[in-house]
Amino acid sequence: MFIIPIDYKSVGWGGVTAYTLLIAQELKRLNHKITILTPGEKNRVYKYRGIPVYTIKYYEKYKIPGERLLVKLFPMFIDRLKWIYGVYSFVYRNSQFDIIESPEWGASGLLISLYKKHKVNIRLHRSQYQYYLDNKLPINIDLLLVNMLEMISILLSSSITSPTTFMFKTHSLLTWFLKIKCNPSEVIPNGIKITNHAINKRSITPYILYVGRLEYGKGLHTLIQAFSEIKNKHHNIRLILIGRDMKTRINNAWISYKQHLLSIIKKKRMQKTVLILAQKNQYQLEKYYANCLLYVMPARGHENHPIALLDAIGWNKAVITSNTGGIPEIIKDQKSGLVFKQDNAHDCARTLSNLLSNVTLRNSIEKYNTKYKYNFNIRDVTVTTANFFTKVIHHK
Repeated sequence: MFIIPIDYKSVGWGGVTAYTLLIAQELKRLNHKITILTPGEKNRVYKYRGIPVYTIKYYEKYKIPGERLLVKLFPMFIDRLKWIYGVYSFVYRNSQFDIIESPEWGASGLLISLYKKHKVNIRLHRSQYQYYLDNKLPINIDLLLVNMLEMISILLSSSITSPTTFMFKTHSLLTWFLKIKCNPSEVIPNGIKITNHAINKRSITPYILYVGRLEYGKGLHTLIQAFSEIKNKHHNIRLILIGRDMKTRINNAWISYKQHLLSIIKKKRMQKTVLILAQKNQYQLEKYYANCLLYVMPARGHENHPIALLDAIGWNKAVITSNTGGIPEIIKDQKSGLVFKQDNAHDCARTLSNLLSNVTLRNSIEKYNTKYKYNFNIRDVTVTTANFFTKVIHHK
């Protein structure tokens, strides 16, 4: 069983959801029996491409003594406790699972790990605490309590996987403890569906593309500043940002990050060359990937193994990324893309200008990615995952 700790139907697809749904489909194709568990507005079951998805309405069903006061003090922590218990109750009633995979974010597997009948694999993504750090959001006791739950869920797990060695390093003490316990662990990258896209398709008006959430942690302020530095030299290029708007904290007030970016764009008089578009589904994104001149991932902090970056490589695109988190494990500088220093707009501008001006280099990267993308073939990733799960199931 796979756990998605957010209602993805209401908030859209993120990296955790995209990975989970895709690998679940591939495991089903290999004749494994798969179930997905996620929060929802009501308790029900439906099919997602033949896979049963159970939604549980945990937040109203499960009550905690003194909840009214506690929710005012620690809303995230109480919500997380109720979700953890909701997951445990579901698994206790439906005990047919050989192994349950839960992302670190959500601490979903905490109580299941105590119920020794099931093996629980924790897949390391960016924790909520790391997410707050990357986005410079206020840290409080509520968040620290949530982080504690996530760390405990890792300690109690049967095994750990991560898309990158970077994420293992950010949890070095926890992974060291699990190695002492001889719990299995392995780096298994995220995967994408591989198709044979042509590499010479271009838009009439060339543009640079970014796909992902609109938030501070994605480094979009750096990208827009960098673009403003090269716009006169490359006056025919546009910048297109596509993603879901998030809230950010500026001057002690919560505001739309999209509106914050638009104010910067207006101040720099780039309204005609920088476009911000609403979140798209995978099918709608295809034309943007196909026609872009190059793709940029300017993230900062603990960015792990972004699916959107893999998608760009899957479209054989030349890519530019920051050197943060697990991204350097994906991008081989000067081969599969170019790398700049995170939060450094001048270095980003220099790298952008280099790739825009150097057609030979851009073509070389595109050609390299026609083969390199097979390192992230979801079918190979799924076989590796299935073999690892088998090892965990038989591990004493």
